[in-house]
Amino acid sequence: MPIDPSVLQRRHWQDGRIRIGIKKVSQNGKTYPSKIETFRFTSPSKTMVEGAADLYGGQVRPWASPEGPQFEVVTEATRIPVVLPPNALSQNMEAWEGRVCIRRCTGTMMQPPFVGPCQCGPNLPIENRMCKPTTRLGVFLKAVRSLGLWRLDSKGMNAAAELPSAAEFLAHAGQYVDAWLFLTKRSGSFQGKPTSFVVPGLTIEGTSVDELMSGEVARRAELGRGETKAIEAAPATDYLAMIQAATNRDQVVAVWQTTKLDPAWRERAGEVEDAAKARVASFAQQSEAPAPATPKQNSTAQQSEAPALADDSEADQLRQQIISRWTGVTSELHAAFQKAAGSTMKNATIVQLKAFRDSMSPQPPAPAPAEDEDVVDAEIIEDEPTDKQLRELGILFTDCGITPHTGKGRGAKNDAARFAWLEEHHGVKVTSTKQLTAEKADEVLAHLRDMKIQAAKRRAADLKAIADGFDALKIGNADERLRDISLMLGRTITTPDDVTNAEVSDLVELLELASGDVAKWDQMVKAAEEANKAADA
Repeated sequence: MPIDPSVLQRRHWQDGRIRIGIKKVSQNGKTYPSKIETFRFTSPSKTMVEGAADLYGGQVRPWASPEGPQFEVVTEATRIPVVLPPNALSQNMEAWEGRVCIRRCTGTMMQPPFVGPCQCGPNLPIENRMCKPTTRLGVFLKAVRSLGLWRLDSKGMNAAAELPSAAEFLAHAGQYVDAWLFLTKRSGSFQGKPTSFVVPGLTIEGTSVDELMSGEVARRAELGRGETKAIEAAPATDYLAMIQAATNRDQVVAVWQTTKLDPAWRERAGEVEDAAKARVASFAQQSEAPAPATPKQNSTAQQSEAPALADDSEADQLRQQIISRWTGVTSELHAAFQKAAGSTMKNATIVQLKAFRDSMSPQPPAPAPAEDEDVVDAEIIEDEPTDKQLRELGILFTDCGITPHTGKGRGAKNDAARFAWLEEHHGVKVTSTKQLTAEKADEVLAHLRDMKIQAAKRRAADLKAIADGFDALKIGNADERLRDISLMLGRTITTPDDVTNAEVSDLVELLELASGDVAKWDQMVKAAEEANKAADA
């Protein structure tokens, strides 16, 4: 028979994390989250990470995580076999500052240790809220030598909308479900900037809906694993009877808090709370302790030395501080606390929690929470181009003849030409070069620099051809050449550098058309001069 939940809350320990993002360092020296298209595993256990690498590829490396030294591997896998345990998924709206969660709610009501309605307000669109949807999925890695859970966190809208339904649907297959965890690539935009991102998903392959709903999948899975003897289920607990049998206020509080851990009593939470209040009120003649306050009340009962029927926020904050300072795995933390305090962290008193926290070495402040390692799907923020890159892009677009327009309306025309060229040659659709990533800007700059080199070579060859053409026409004087070039182009040219690459190519064609015939050239120059006068009239 398992231990009653009032004595010990059962849970799986965690061996590592499954991530779909990685931090990079920009040219400005700042770190930023960047997407990856395969699974990344991190864990304090090098052996377990090596096991993942053996199965799914990648190189194991040390990783300086915010929690302390760990190991990581970026695999080649986009789908891995997993086992989905009961209650594998949790969701909240959360806001973090550093390594501390400052808000947690369901979107309408705050979650323990916080109380009250959601501070963002019920009518604020989810994308504009301070808290972001946080989805946590715990799975067993079916092929890796690990008996603990591996947790995948996502703060993306797609995962928040899709993973819960998938996990709930697959729960029809049984208590421990053989499934596939996979990544799918999608595209979208963020702040007007095109981007791609990956979204995690769950599925069972080779199974129909009828088989899933009928329990056939669960039966096949059980046969595949071999017969196992299930732990005898605990008999149902009558918490109302326990409340009535309680002899003091503390016993009532303990029973009331235990019911919150029992899923079978979630729908009767109000009935239990009413019974607890009534039982505490019955002690009024024996004790001056006030009736228990609910989380929504702001009465003197909450200031009493006796525990109120609400989550102890101070105790939860102490537990968070202890967890943030601990550098090992969670199972080791609980063992160390049990040895030092003689109690579990859940049931420990404020004094015991403070004593254990004070005995630990303070954790050095981390630059960012571990959660920031994970990419938010559909909100991929890549490294932006530097001012130097943007300046060089503007110069090279002009030098390469991509933005040749001058005069009125040149800005819009050059923008259109620049953006059309970027879409045609680099597959990016933008309305500003600032929307390029630094990596894409480097790619474009390399292309433009090569274009400029090739254009310089062509210009040198064309200028030589122009010189040869004038030599053939017996026009050796530089001023005479510039005069004829000015007339042919319809604008004043004072130096060869004033001529654009496109105009140089046009002059080569004109001189080739004259083919050294002086009379023909003179006729061409006279016709161009008359056309210029007519245009000016």
